[in-house]
Amino acid sequence: MKKILSLIFRLSVSLLIIGYTLKLISDKYGGLGNGMDHFISVFSNASFVWIIPAFTLHFIGMGLMSLRWRTLLLAQGVNAGFGKLYSFNLMAAFFNNFLPSTIGGDLIKAVESKRIVGDHTRSVMVIVIERLTGLLALAVIALFAFVAKGTGSGGDESGSPEIFALLIAFGIVMIAVLSHPKISGKVIGILKKILPSKITGILERGANAISVYYNYPRHLFIAIFISILFQFNMVMYYYFISLGLGMNPGLIDFMTKAPMLIFLLMTVPSVNGIGVRTAVFGGLMRFPAATALAVEAVDIGMRMCLGLLGGIVFLVYRRSSGQDVTEKE
Repeated sequence: MKKILSLIFRLSVSLLIIGYTLKLISDKYGGLGNGMDHFISVFSNASFVWIIPAFTLHFIGMGLMSLRWRTLLLAQGVNAGFGKLYSFNLMAAFFNNFLPSTIGGDLIKAVESKRIVGDHTRSVMVIVIERLTGLLALAVIALFAFVAKGTGSGGDESGSPEIFALLIAFGIVMIAVLSHPKISGKVIGILKKILPSKITGILERGANAISVYYNYPRHLFIAIFISILFQFNMVMYYYFISLGLGMNPGLIDFMTKAPMLIFLLMTVPSVNGIGVRTAVFGGLMRFPAATALAVEAVDIGMRMCLGLLGGIVFLVYRRSSGQDVTEKE
């Protein structure tokens, strides 16, 4: 029942956002029919010079995800083949895009990690640490963009980069603290007395994930660096789509806002992020409602194509007997 109610809630969020956007389009163009004509005209003027490169960035992103996954597994004494991990990521894309949440893809990765590592807890920790490094990478990109924007404009439009700097510094300190098993245990024990159990539970899982890499800091920092490259790849992906649909938001300004989009896609309860993209591009990016909806349509279309490819891989893939997975000496 909880799963059904959760699905209904997420579906409602997506439908409300899309419905509100359609109302804006209808009001602006004197009716939904005229609004849809304008929406279609956005695609008729699209430039494939930018749309096609945007789609190819998905495959680069898959490669970075696979490299990060491999790096984290190496710290656990397992040398997994890059091609095998890339195939698993493609399969995860199928489940992410054809199930009403992103948990399906993470579940596939956790199951396959367990087959490789041989331990369920450690396999789940890899997924958790991927999420944590991804969030940290978004903060780093946003800070860089705000500082660059402030420098370029003489500081008049820099916002508050100091706040981002403090948040990133706090995040790094928390990672350092939580990576030490003894210290993290004491800190979480104190926090349990003052914070809700749900929050401390998340912190405890994060601490357990990070502590696995206490003796392998090099692998953790490499994973963070790869996460920064991956999230920057995602920022450029949405930037290329924007250019392809006739918008030119400016790269630095776009980089200050795109991390928020990616963060909301990871956190807002919706069906596969449907509606969230439209809301962010319309509200935060200041795109016209029809164009914001078109960005969403292009993004979903590309992800569906990637998911179909992942489905084909899932159908034809035959697990090997383990020849390409060897224990690290």
